[in-house]
Amino acid sequence: MKKDITLYYNAVCKEHSYDNGFCTKCGGYQLADYNESTGSYEIGNGGQMFWFAALVNGDGEHTQIQEAKPDAHGVLVSDISLKNPADENYEWKPIGEFKGIFDGQNHTISDFSMTKVNDQSIGFFQNLMSDPNETDEAKKATLKNFTLNGTIVTTAEAASAVGGVVGTTSDSVIRRVNSNVNIGSGLIYYIGGIVGEINAATSIEESTYSGKIVLDYSFYGVGGIVGFVTDDDTYAGGTKIKDCANYGLITYYKVENHGGRGYSGGITGQVALGEEDFILSDCYNYGSVIAEEWKEIYGAISGYCAAKKDGIKNNYYLDTLPVKGFLGEAEIANDEELAKAKTAEQFKSGEEAYLLNNEVTDGSQVWYQNIDNGETPDAYPVLDDTHGTVYRWEDGTYSNYEKEPVEETYEIRTFEEFKKIPEIVKKNNRANFKLMNTIFGNGKTMTESIGSADNPYNGTFDGQGYYVYRFDIKSSDGNAALFDTIGVKGSVKNFAAFYQNIEGEKAAGLAIVNYGLIDECISGSNLSGPFTDQLTHEPKNLTETTTFVKGTSMAGGVVVENKGVIRNTANYAKATASASDGIVGKLDKNGSIQIAYSAQTAIEGGTTGAVFGTKEETAGAVNNTYYQDTLSGNEEQGTAKTAAEMKSNAFKEELNTLVAGNEELCSWTWNSTKNQGYPRILSSLITEVELVNASKGVTVKGMMHKDTKLQLNELEKKNDIYQAFKKYAEKADKQVLYSAEPTLVYGDEQPAPYEGNLNVKLDLSKYRGKGYKVLVYRNNQIEELEIDKQMIASKDVEEMVPFAVLAEKSEISKAVDHIKDTVKTGDNSSVILLFGIVVVAGIVAGGVIYWRKKKVKK
Repeated sequence: MKKDITLYYNAVCKEHSYDNGFCTKCGGYQLADYNESTGSYEIGNGGQMFWFAALVNGDGEHTQIQEAKPDAHGVLVSDISLKNPADENYEWKPIGEFKGIFDGQNHTISDFSMTKVNDQSIGFFQNLMSDPNETDEAKKATLKNFTLNGTIVTTAEAASAVGGVVGTTSDSVIRRVNSNVNIGSGLIYYIGGIVGEINAATSIEESTYSGKIVLDYSFYGVGGIVGFVTDDDTYAGGTKIKDCANYGLITYYKVENHGGRGYSGGITGQVALGEEDFILSDCYNYGSVIAEEWKEIYGAISGYCAAKKDGIKNNYYLDTLPVKGFLGEAEIANDEELAKAKTAEQFKSGEEAYLLNNEVTDGSQVWYQNIDNGETPDAYPVLDDTHGTVYRWEDGTYSNYEKEPVEETYEIRTFEEFKKIPEIVKKNNRANFKLMNTIFGNGKTMTESIGSADNPYNGTFDGQGYYVYRFDIKSSDGNAALFDTIGVKGSVKNFAAFYQNIEGEKAAGLAIVNYGLIDECISGSNLSGPFTDQLTHEPKNLTETTTFVKGTSMAGGVVVENKGVIRNTANYAKATASASDGIVGKLDKNGSIQIAYSAQTAIEGGTTGAVFGTKEETAGAVNNTYYQDTLSGNEEQGTAKTAAEMKSNAFKEELNTLVAGNEELCSWTWNSTKNQGYPRILSSLITEVELVNASKGVTVKGMMHKDTKLQLNELEKKNDIYQAFKKYAEKADKQVLYSAEPTLVYGDEQPAPYEGNLNVKLDLSKYRGKGYKVLVYRNNQIEELEIDKQMIASKDVEEMVPFAVLAEKSEISKAVDHIKDTVKTGDNSSVILLFGIVVVAGIVAGGVIYWRKKKVKK
């Protein structure tokens, strides 16, 4: 509210009382301090900025200034706000003709507002001009090193030029100026995010626009940096726009009863001059250019450009814009060598920073970008030398490290080795890891996550189809996830993780923040009822294996904040927080989710979403995602399916249609008895394998882990199952020749994963004698198998179970003699027969193949 004070113009208070540089008694402006050694006025608050404008304009209304000083020099000594505490509607009075130097010294001017302006040239500065005969750039009218935040709304019937910073320029310099000024208006001839119109040779370098331009109509040009460059070559020849970027939004609409039409572009609206010495180079447009009418006359870089193309080079724009770089004369229109479309991933990779710098990395470059230096990654190049220098490695990738670090790959086999990964990453965040076994935590707690916000993980973590399970995560920094931060170059793939509990301020099944790639992963398990642990052979409760993700503020089944890519992934984790979701807690503008589903049946928390909880206004793509229809979702979240629809072969086929043709992605598999019928990812390590024990005549063939080995364990005579075989044999007037329990193992003798049925063959013709019988022990019952005329027992089976070979008593001596000739007593290889049936533990999380070794009572 406006304070009840009286303004005494052209009068001096006996004792001024300043609030942000505005006198609360008389309304006068606080004088800027004059530094005689530099010849500059030092500006440290809003009132002093108003005073400096009055000095340039010769305005004595709130000062005692008697004479204009257009060549005054001003410097900012701190960030300032232009708000007048006495009047919330107090508006900026623009600096008129400015011929001096204004140096912001990298400070920011905020709360700039002009909403009632009616003039021909409009901006924070109306006109920036120098003597056209001045050749020393250091003496030209100059604006540099500041950021301007604010709003301009014109009331002019037909304003000539509006610029977020300057209305018009002539023979002047603008360098390292960032405009975040929103501009709205009626009819204006020229509008630019920084400069409305260039009347005579002007240099604009290392400057950006990030506001919004929304207007009804423009006759000639609307640009993110400059609206219009005059067609008078005599004056504007030599204009240079270099190392500039537009991040803003440009939108305009057609208004009836006006006869013209306006050109619109990300950097320049219209360049009318045709001189060869015009330069537009090393610029890019990451913003939007939208026109409701005349879409044929707006371009990603320039709406219209009549200049020769000699000085136009090395410009780029985001490929999501529906137009190419340039429109204009035939020589330049849509010339891809002058402006190239690039994807968001290419911008994020550092490629454009390196190219915009013309491959310069010696410290004289202009553009910088955090990629993998441990700082928060940038989505695009920035004009800030505190960010990382971008180098290109021999393999064509980009990094903040000049030389590619030595490749280090660690093979992880035990939980103790697994717990050491965070310490390794602290020393080398590009270290690679491969799981060589399933990692079993046995109820222990992991207190430190892999990577951090200051040191993102930028290596490759390849689970190789294994999984990690049965441990808690309670990180010491307050957040809880297996990975804290996955960097831009980080890749986490091909494994499943299900724990007991994950608890923290922010909590997730896999990562707190993802800037990189999460590929072929499963978070959480989808178990039903009690089961037998495959390693301890002990009964376990469902709640000991299903992942419970509990975040105080935010939780995500897979990731809390996704700024990268998640693809071909499923989630079963149970998320609970004030803001939680099925897969991602918050989706960033650079994040995407592709080919994924969430089988959660319920999410607990405040802001919840079936696939993502919240997202930025311009969030990344969410494609081919699915969720259970019991969750809150819509088309934006993906496709809702019933549990029955998800638990089907048809759903598996739908997912496989999406991954078809992409060699990088694994396919999905399905079995109604496994994973509660939900589709699972088929590990890339699962392939068709044939295991042969030639001496025993045994062959096992099917889809299994490529490193699977066949192991035969002879049953001891006191074993209960052996005794059952013996009793059966006695009734048939036979004796037990051999009995064994077969297993499929890999890695460190762990049960091996496999898919579907296995075909098992036993060739009994290799053995002397006759009258054999083959028995298997399954579900506490003995089953006798058929032997064909070729003395081969063959069957497709589902479960590895104990077996026995019986022989007629009259043939026992022959068989024993044969065995004594070929094997040693007590050796695993002494068993002459394998018959197995495959059991794939349907108790493990979707996408990870689980197997179980059945415990035999001794």
